[in-house]
Amino acid sequence: MLTNNIKHMNSKVIENGNLEIARMLGWFQQEGQVGPNAWFQTEETGNVIATIHGLRFNSNWNDLMIALAFIEGLGFNTNIHHYYTDTNANQHSVIFNKENKIFFEHTLLNKSVEWNNNNSTKKEVLFLTVFAFASQYNNAEMLKKDLKE
Repeated sequence: MLTNNIKHMNSKVIENGNLEIARMLGWFQQEGQVGPNAWFQTEETGNVIATIHGLRFNSNWNDLMIALAFIEGLGFNTNIHHYYTDTNANQHSVIFNKENKIFFEHTLLNKSVEWNNNNSTKKEVLFLTVFAFASQYNNAEMLKKDLKE
C-alpha cells in the first residue's frame, strides 16, 4: 500500500505523471505526424490519434477518466472520499483496491479550503494516485518483458 500526504504538484511531477500515464495506456508519439502535441495508440486497425492536445491528465477530467477506466478495467475498484478532519482541514483521498486489499492510497490535506467548480483538489489527488499506479504498472510490465527475453 502506498500512502502520501502531498500538498502541491510542481511542473516536474506533472510532466512525469503525464508521461507515465501515457506509457501505461500505450500512447506514443510519431515524429512528423500531425503535430508536436499529438499522441497515438495502436488499435486493431492500426495507429490512431489518442489526442492532439498534448498530455493533460493533470488538468482535464475527460483525459484522466480514460486512465481511470484503464485501471478499473484491470479489476481495481476506485474509492474517492472528500471530508473534513477534526482540525477543519479539507481532505481528499483516493484508494485503488482489488479483492478487498488496498493497493494504492493517496491523501491530500488542504488547510486553506477554496471552493471552486473545478474540484481541483479532487482532480489533483486522483492524478497523483493514477501517476503512482502507472509508475508501478509500467515497472512491472518492463520486468515481465525482461524475464521473457
